[in-house]
Amino acid sequence: MKKNLMKKVFAVSLSIAMACSLAPASNPVTASAAAPYVSLRTTFKTLKVGGINTMTLKNNSKTLNWKITKVATTDRTKVMVYNKTASNFRMKGKAVGRATVKARLKTTERKTKNSKLVSCRVKVVEADKPPVVETSKTVTTQAELTAALADKNLTSITISSTEATPFDIPAGDYKNVDLTINTPNADVTNAGVFKSVTIQAIKGDTFFEKAIGNAIRMLSKGRIVINDGAKPASIAVAPTVANAEVKIEVNGTGTVGKLTISTSVQLTLSGTSTAAIPVEVEAGAANSVITSAIPVNMTVKASVSIKLEKGAEGSTVNVAEKGITAKIDNQTNGSVEVTKADGSKQTVNAGTKYDAYTPSNSGGNNGGNSGGNNGGTSSGTTSTQAVSIDLNSDISASITSVEAIESTSKSAVTIELDFTKANATMKNNTSTSGSALQYLGASGTWKSAEGKVTETVNISDKATYSIRYRFVPSDSKLEVSSSRTKSWTVDIKNKKLTATN
Repeated sequence: MKKNLMKKVFAVSLSIAMACSLAPASNPVTASAAAPYVSLRTTFKTLKVGGINTMTLKNNSKTLNWKITKVATTDRTKVMVYNKTASNFRMKGKAVGRATVKARLKTTERKTKNSKLVSCRVKVVEADKPPVVETSKTVTTQAELTAALADKNLTSITISSTEATPFDIPAGDYKNVDLTINTPNADVTNAGVFKSVTIQAIKGDTFFEKAIGNAIRMLSKGRIVINDGAKPASIAVAPTVANAEVKIEVNGTGTVGKLTISTSVQLTLSGTSTAAIPVEVEAGAANSVITSAIPVNMTVKASVSIKLEKGAEGSTVNVAEKGITAKIDNQTNGSVEVTKADGSKQTVNAGTKYDAYTPSNSGGNNGGNSGGNNGGTSSGTTSTQAVSIDLNSDISASITSVEAIESTSKSAVTIELDFTKANATMKNNTSTSGSALQYLGASGTWKSAEGKVTETVNISDKATYSIRYRFVPSDSKLEVSSSRTKSWTVDIKNKKLTATN
């Protein structure tokens, strides 16, 4: 019995063992795994415009040693490929869009299946825009002005306000900043040093200057006070409205490096300063009236009237151009020396008047001509005769082209001036044969006004464009006529000029 039981157990065990040996393994282990295929590092890449990526190979076995032999892009305007080597190449995003980059691979370790084409899809997106840095600022309050002065990124600050509240600019170095002042109802006190200071509008009372070294441009009527110890490097007086009243007061040890007058003004100089201020009257300032109660050394390049009052003792006048007249009224307590364009000198005594004029065709050392009670002396004998001349204003103008100027509100406007119908007549009926009509344009020099001429000016829309014109007699004994002004309002959008006088 026991023996039979043992036989049955053995038989069952043998059956189980045989069954297990015949059953498939649940986790078979292969001798070796299949090697992965060689490819580009990625099959999809996003680049930004201007972005660069170095593409390499992936799964490149040392046994086969695949090498890149050629690379190309389906759209080189979107993606550029360059700097290919055997192991990598570069891609650069050129413009927003998509392209596919393909690379040909080869290996010398096989006789067959030794070439392969791999690819990568590339998407090019917009590059990150740099942060916008504000470089100009318009302020309307003192608090905004204080904050703007502290902003080192600003290169242009405009104070613009119609309120009467004054503005105060503290001492500081703002030499990278152009300051513009447009405050028709407010005073401004400045102690800072700027790259430039432009006064577009100021309250009739004053712009107070306390700093040293500023270059100031006065484009409106108003008053500038140079405080004791202040010294602007220059003041350019060039109001956009003809015959504007401008007052400059220079006190104590304050002075001005150079004062330039560029347009026709009614200028008054006053104060307690005793140092002579260099003043230059440019050709565009014809018909200006200049009154000074402080010493000046004046150079004149246009016909002007000059009145020197008490306090201006020691002043000098240099008439630098022929064919212009400087009418001098010396009301100081001393004499004034006048140098004419031909080099001759005239001493104008206290309480007397003198008209300094040298004919355009003068080549010698001509003396002066008196235009009133002349108590001075002159080294010459030649005189000129003033002849009244009528000038008409039958001058037309039209815009021929307009070109915008980048980063400014102005445009380069080409204007055609037609002097065909303009003429001049002497009131004493003296012949005008051989005489000439001249105009003063953007260049600042007198030019012939015969027929049609063109001028190109940089000007803003709705601004006023003006020229001056005069009659020059051929007879050297006759004075050049006083100049007249002709003005137009510029409409850039419609390319139109509208006469204002």
